[in-house]
Amino acid sequence: MNSYAPLCALIRNRLIAIFRMLLLGAMKNDNVSSFNKKIAPSGWLRMAELPIRRTLADDLCKKGVLLSVLVGRPGSKRGVRLVSLESLNAYLMGLANEQRPRN
Repeated sequence: MNSYAPLCALIRNRLIAIFRMLLLGAMKNDNVSSFNKKIAPSGWLRMAELPIRRTLADDLCKKGVLLSVLVGRPGSKRGVRLVSLESLNAYLMGLANEQRPRN
């Protein structure tokens, strides 16, 4: 009997378990399609879903660069701030054009 057999079996079982977890996680969290489902119908993103930091997003909203709305009940102290995906794309395209090297 090979003395490495128990170790090989343990490693094989761990690898199988890891593979199963990764496979199940990939099936549950299909990131690309779930991201597209989130933004496609409405065109609005929560502040936490933006690809930039919240402080920069707040500054851009105050300057009017990003279009945003606060959704909440009248008189409530809290709400959800949503940012227009179209205005975010316009801002990012403007940055890309500024940073593109000119020949």
